[in-house]
Amino acid sequence: MSLSNPLAFPSDAPTVQLTLIAATSVRVETPSSEGVISVYNSHTAAVFVKTGDVTVNATLTTSVPVPPGAIRNFRVPAEHTHIAVISAAGTPVITISSGLGGTSV
Repeated sequence: MSLSNPLAFPSDAPTVQLTLIAATSVRVETPSSEGVISVYNSHTAAVFVKTGDVTVNATLTTSVPVPPGAIRNFRVPAEHTHIAVISAAGTPVITISSGLGGTSV
């Protein structure tokens, strides 16, 4: 991997969008098994993300926050097939894309 391109998200990267309901964890299959997913929060409030198996649930207290207007990248272990997202307020639309490499949490 080139250090000049630490994140590789091609223009045709598998992408899913989630519409959240306040205080309800929503779970979907990760867009691909590439190893890194990018979560874009276009909402005005933070959302919280957690990866895991088919039973994963995000919480407002223990999941990783994605601030309003931010993109956060997550390295996803092979056994983590799903991603869950929750918001404290509103009905944000969250965009999740897959890619290769990069800096992640």
